[in-house]
Amino acid sequence: MKSDNRNLSRRAFLGSIGAIGAAIGAAVSFSRPRISAASTAARTRAIPSTGEGIPVIGMGSWITFSVGDDPQARDVRVEVLRAFFEAGGGVIDSSPMYGSSEEVIGYCLKRLGKRPPFSATKVWTPFKWYGPSQMANSLELRAPMLDPDLAELTMKLPDRYLINGRERKYILRRIIRPLLPAEVFSHPKTGFSIPLHKFQNAAYAELAGELLASRAGPMSLLDPRAVDRIRERGLVRQEDRADVSVYRASHQLWALMQLAAWAQRFRVDV
Repeated sequence: MKSDNRNLSRRAFLGSIGAIGAAIGAAVSFSRPRISAASTAARTRAIPSTGEGIPVIGMGSWITFSVGDDPQARDVRVEVLRAFFEAGGGVIDSSPMYGSSEEVIGYCLKRLGKRPPFSATKVWTPFKWYGPSQMANSLELRAPMLDPDLAELTMKLPDRYLINGRERKYILRRIIRPLLPAEVFSHPKTGFSIPLHKFQNAAYAELAGELLASRAGPMSLLDPRAVDRIRERGLVRQEDRADVSVYRASHQLWALMQLAAWAQRFRVDV
């Protein structure tokens, strides 16, 4: 692992989104599911307040159900849910931040003429004002891994290093436990923002200019003057102002760079 990840090269930047793009492509491009209904009834646990039984295993929907208006992909998800219900499934989990997942699930349920006994949805947010923004725009505001080498390593870890019994993030907790106070491992989860403006240097500015100079693919849909303003503001803003904060200025630039790099890497056209 590199000791200093601030000198962000073009290769590292593009590589950091490669695994994400490949995973999304694999998730949404399969043709037909292999359907095999379970022969045994689903295990349930009782809801303490009502005693009603709820299946212990449910259907997740992040990425795999966010297929937009693609009719073929939607029909595949109809069959996935059909198999799920035939196997005794009764809980579907989703979120407004899962892209088009909730809309697609509604389409599938209407096609099947069935409603799940239990439907779970949620919003995770460190601040109250984040919630409406996430729900209105289908955004996920959790911070990603900051080091490309670390992200690549975590993708290769065996499951036993990720979950041990009921303890999640097992290997990470084992590594850092001797270094941090005990209360760090018992307090509730909380978010943090990436100080992107602290990572900027000449190489970062050059990469931003190169990526955002493109007017191909999805970049052609954006107003070039607005793109230029976001690039200039994101590179020079080092303190909060009335019009926009440092956080927003730097993250808007980062988001556009990610979009341009993704479109370039996977030759996305519109």
